[in-house]
Amino acid sequence: MNTLTLEQQSKKQVMKAAISSLIGTFGSSIFTFGLSLMLLEKTGLAISFVLASVIQPILAIFLTPIVGPIMDRYDRKKVIIISQLVTLVILAIYGLYWGLSAHPQKGILLQSILLIIVLKTTDQFTYTAQQAAKPDLVLSDDLMKLASYLSMATSISSLLTGVLGAVLYTLLPFWLFVFIEILTEIMTLFITLTMDFRLVHSQEDQLKRATESDKGSFLEGLRYIKHQKYLIYSLVFALLMNFFSAIINVGLPIIMLRTLKVSNVLYGLTETFFFVGMLVSAWLAGKIKDPSAPLERSRKLSYGYAVGYVGISLMVLLVHGEILAVIIDGLLLFAIAIVNNLMNIPTMVWLQREVPTHIQGRLMSTITTITMVASPLGLALFGALFDWQTTQPRLRDSLIFLGGSLAIVILITGLVKLLKLDLKEAKIFSEEEYRETTLVEKKESGN
Repeated sequence: MNTLTLEQQSKKQVMKAAISSLIGTFGSSIFTFGLSLMLLEKTGLAISFVLASVIQPILAIFLTPIVGPIMDRYDRKKVIIISQLVTLVILAIYGLYWGLSAHPQKGILLQSILLIIVLKTTDQFTYTAQQAAKPDLVLSDDLMKLASYLSMATSISSLLTGVLGAVLYTLLPFWLFVFIEILTEIMTLFITLTMDFRLVHSQEDQLKRATESDKGSFLEGLRYIKHQKYLIYSLVFALLMNFFSAIINVGLPIIMLRTLKVSNVLYGLTETFFFVGMLVSAWLAGKIKDPSAPLERSRKLSYGYAVGYVGISLMVLLVHGEILAVIIDGLLLFAIAIVNNLMNIPTMVWLQREVPTHIQGRLMSTITTITMVASPLGLALFGALFDWQTTQPRLRDSLIFLGGSLAIVILITGLVKLLKLDLKEAKIFSEEEYRETTLVEKKESGN
């Protein structure tokens, strides 16, 4: 097989992965939105809208020691296919119950919680396998384009869900939401079956390398991360940024709707600015040249994220007109979205290029869990702060965003100093260097 043919195959796989992600994310988002509205309507419980957000991080904590090693021990394509088949079976059972039961609403909350648990479990297996398999799906030169296209697919799905979700729920019976999810899962399964997960490295080579260097255990994966200070930095960086991003998620609705008295329609417009910014930045990430020092650029961009928070802080104090608030907030969200993707995408691609493929499963599982857990912790903390009763709500809201901005700058700068890192020269130890380091440690501990 000549090089040109391999390049063509790689680009074809990029498009397949992007289309699969667009279809799968859209179907999942529409179904989750419809399920939340249905539960709210049938039970009257506001928790319906956050069930998935509450269940997912809890599951992630328990599944991380299992999911990562499975990804590194077994054929990732088979893991994805099995996960998708389990998803289809559980959705079919749920859909049949709704279609055939005389009293489908009986025990609906418990049934839906069980459904969400199964779906989020299979989602974690599928997502982790897809992330870990990227270096074997496409050539290294196409990893940035793949990451940008997948991010674009997520942004488009979010936009479509926001626009169509409520409309579809008023027009369609709930069982059709289940059918839409089943249909999109079948389509993504078909695309998965047509993809070559051994395009770059054969699965046999992957498994051989894994068994030669470690047994694929979760603890071995943690030991590997422990000896890689730039990996540790990347994980803590992801935790901090996801934690502080909760300020926007919980704070902006309060600021715009409660403090500045902006209408629901105009507030929805500001949300659109954010998703458009994510879409534009994902496209830009695929077009611009790969940064030579992605971790250093991400550090600098995190300060840009902090500047966006300062802008929101000033807006709360100084802006009083509804239209002006929407324009300023929309532009700030657009800029923050641009920074967010240009900060995250190159870093993830760097990790996929540098970390050996037989460690990718455990690494991606760890990253996924960290991001899932950090966000709800941030939501809980900052939600409590924004609910703090005061006679000066504008000052309170402004200080929270200003404090978040300062915390980002101080903690990221302190992390670099603490680990004594030169982010311009960031590298991952080769397998030989890693084995030499661990052998030295074992000898020292033996003495």
